[in-house]
Amino acid sequence: MSILRNVQIAKKYNVTPATVGNWIEQAKNNKLDLDITTVNGRTYIEDTPQNHLELQRLKQKGAKYRAKQAGVLKVKVDPKIYEVFT
Repeated sequence: MSILRNVQIAKKYNVTPATVGNWIEQAKNNKLDLDITTVNGRTYIEDTPQNHLELQRLKQKGAKYRAKQAGVLKVKVDPKIYEVFT
């Protein structure tokens, strides 16, 4: 059985490794429907299509709590300002 590492999941689904750890803990407590396996005392999420669907669902569920960048204003500096200050 193939397993997914926490860092792989974090990069693929654009979440933090701590979030993946929380998902694993919830799966251990039977609160999430993820297939997990333990290797040498460490718990990993199995690489199955059902798990990928569940991880995608969890990502979408958590996206509504993520901070939005709507208040950030991007400013582009005019190149003439560099001529003035050089």
